[in-house]
Amino acid sequence: MELTNSLKKKTNSEVPADPRGVGFEPELTSRLLDSILENSSEIIFATNEKGIIQSISKAGGEILGYNPQELVGKDARELAAEPDRLDQLFQRCLEQGKLRDLELTLRHKDGIEIPCRGSISILLNEQAKTRGFVAVCSDISRWQKFDEELVRLDRLAETGRLAAGIAHEINNPLAVILEIIGWSRDLLADLKDLDPEHREELETAIEHIHKQTERCRSITRRVLAFARKAPPEKKEIDLKELLEETVTFLQPEFKYEDIQINFDFPSDPIKIISDPKKLEQVFVNLITNAIHAVKDKGSSQGRIRIKAALQDSFVEVSIEDNGIGIPYDIKKKIFDLFFTTKPAGIGTGLGLSISQNILKNLGGDIRFESEPGKGTTFTVKLPLVLK
Repeated sequence: MELTNSLKKKTNSEVPADPRGVGFEPELTSRLLDSILENSSEIIFATNEKGIIQSISKAGGEILGYNPQELVGKDARELAAEPDRLDQLFQRCLEQGKLRDLELTLRHKDGIEIPCRGSISILLNEQAKTRGFVAVCSDISRWQKFDEELVRLDRLAETGRLAAGIAHEINNPLAVILEIIGWSRDLLADLKDLDPEHREELETAIEHIHKQTERCRSITRRVLAFARKAPPEKKEIDLKELLEETVTFLQPEFKYEDIQINFDFPSDPIKIISDPKKLEQVFVNLITNAIHAVKDKGSSQGRIRIKAALQDSFVEVSIEDNGIGIPYDIKKKIFDLFFTTKPAGIGTGLGLSISQNILKNLGGDIRFESEPGKGTTFTVKLPLVLK
């Protein structure tokens, strides 16, 4: 290609000699440039003076969705989301010689916009005349998404702090209500002339108020306990009790849904020594995902089975659902940080990644099996004793 050859000639003529007075051989320089275009992870393309692409890096073609040969002879402006802006950059480059730290949006073959940051330089021949341009661009879409997720996570963290504060404030009036309930019982006991029917109605009403108040108090305590930063600890845990408490905590997620959660545990208690708060976080994530998978399927008779089995010095806990399952094309991504199939504002893409990391730190592991449309089973493996 003319421009590539020009680039190679210029490089050959300007390469400084090594300390022994010998410069790089032309063939070596040629292989070096070919290697850069083949192995670089950046979008590198060279054009002639009219902006027609003469060569492009392999990664550049892949990022933009093309075979690199498809782009040779194509106007570079066609790859830009704003062709006029790229044309203006070429003109500025002619005046200044080089442009750095540019923000430029390129367009993928399927139309998706790819935000990039990079530089554009003019390419000169041996007579110092402009023969074209060389652009080096980095795809920054992942970093932009990362920044957006950090902002959203900060808002979620603030929401969590507010929820914990609200739960704390609610506990105060609940305590007053419980005191009034006690006073009401004493007052009812002193009313000797009250007929039995009315007495029974009042006792039932007071008992109902007491039961629901205690339920509210239990919920606020769980919220506070879950939100509270806890130091790492090793503690004996009854695994079934922990999972039952987790399901109770998550009841608002499926209270009005046709979802049955069943336990399949051995008759003898399974007790392990581990970190209860961290395990609770793992199981909250996994059971919540199972609930959402069943709800998203949209059919009745949703089922989640939580099963435990001992294996030598380990215990395996499986959480099986008959939900929508995981599509084949995303199975390799589900433990990736920030990967989520949920709509914006619903999922953070952190649950499975954090759960996997927690389990590794606890000496355990996690795996899954899934069939699209039929359901998913996540299996957590834990040592009976955390070392």
